[in-house]
Amino acid sequence: MTETNAQSLKRFLDEPEIKLWYSGVATELKDSTRQQYLVFLLRYFGQESPGSFLKRAQENPKPVAIEVKSRLGEIYKKSMHAAHCTKYALRSFLQFHEVDMHVNGKIKVRLVRKKPELKWDKAEKIIQETDEPYRSLFTFMLWSGLGEDEIMEIQRSAEIHRSIEDQRGNGYIKINLRPRKSNLDEFYTLVPTEVVPKFPLNTHTYKDRGAALIDPHDMTTVWRRAAKKINVWQLGLGPHQLRSAFRSQCGKADVAVGVSEFFMGHGASDKYGYGREVLDEEHAAKEITKLWEYNKGGSREALLESTTRIRELESQLKELRQEFDRSKAKRERYE
Repeated sequence: MTETNAQSLKRFLDEPEIKLWYSGVATELKDSTRQQYLVFLLRYFGQESPGSFLKRAQENPKPVAIEVKSRLGEIYKKSMHAAHCTKYALRSFLQFHEVDMHVNGKIKVRLVRKKPELKWDKAEKIIQETDEPYRSLFTFMLWSGLGEDEIMEIQRSAEIHRSIEDQRGNGYIKINLRPRKSNLDEFYTLVPTEVVPKFPLNTHTYKDRGAALIDPHDMTTVWRRAAKKINVWQLGLGPHQLRSAFRSQCGKADVAVGVSEFFMGHGASDKYGYGREVLDEEHAAKEITKLWEYNKGGSREALLESTTRIRELESQLKELRQEFDRSKAKRERYE
């Protein structure tokens, strides 16, 4: 970074709104992520002050959201990575300052003509290759149909955390979320209690790193590594494709289309009757239970049982290798 850029970044960090955000998200974001977001916010705001941007977003959220989507599109033409980082930096900045403006511009993977198919059983195999807490998180995403945006909303909401824990004694947990589409006034999902982890979920602590909220970047990194382990990785096959597996499995289980679409946060239409039966929790529960019954053979308990057995075998193998190394070392001393 040149001296000029360093000075610009320092002045930017002295802006009151940026300074508050930067120190306030220290427990949520890794230091490297915070610094990266800081740079992308500086590039995005340009000559506009952060305070001016927040004021516009508060007073006219919809026009500003459209403006953000348009600018993200321009950034995307130059760099998909920069577009993603800018999107998440803006979202973090707005959420910290409690500005209710959604930054939901979709950023598609380049060169992907057809989205890769992810079947339920393949998704479970990838999930088995991950460690906790990612295994529980991906299992939850698979059974709920929720994407990264909704996961981050849950991660950051103490109110949702309390609501989940208050429902632990029930057969399923209802999670109320902000509508993803402008033509939805209500959005919730129903998920079997046993597949709902205890939120928030944090990265592992390692030396002076970790203990931060798991974010979409973490999810993608761990997912890609697991998919590569079983040789199924391909461009475009990210955690978001768990939604595709959920939707396809709902179809196989004969869940009403309106219910499965609603639980994925898709927009309303008369065809699916969102304004009527889908908002009836009893009806929605009856329909989504078809999916849960259909997947009994692949329940989370079965997944955890098989994973536990795998770990036991890995432990036994490790002990055998250690014993072999000790015996080898002992033989070499006597030779």
